[in-house]
Amino acid sequence: MPLKMKYVKFNNLYTQTGVHDNIPVIFPEFIGHDEIARKIAAGSIPVSAGFVDVEFDPIHRRVLAVCYGHSISLGLKSDVKDSAVITRYLAGGG
Repeated sequence: MPLKMKYVKFNNLYTQTGVHDNIPVIFPEFIGHDEIARKIAAGSIPVSAGFVDVEFDPIHRRVLAVCYGHSISLGLKSDVKDSAVITRYLAGGG
């Protein structure tokens, strides 16, 4: 059974190592997309948002993310590339 979460993907995200694009932030369903967007560093730009189901693929022995839907509070949709971006991050390939 997949773990159901929400996500927001940011561009222009400032971290200790520099400024980054295509950075997903995954969080529980009971937190609003807009709450996460407000808490992330100033200057960061939310570029897509929605829901993500995370599950383990036992055949290929890897974690898979499937993104879908949209954020009403941010007015953003999930992007077709988000599943691959989040799967890569969960696998440690950031």
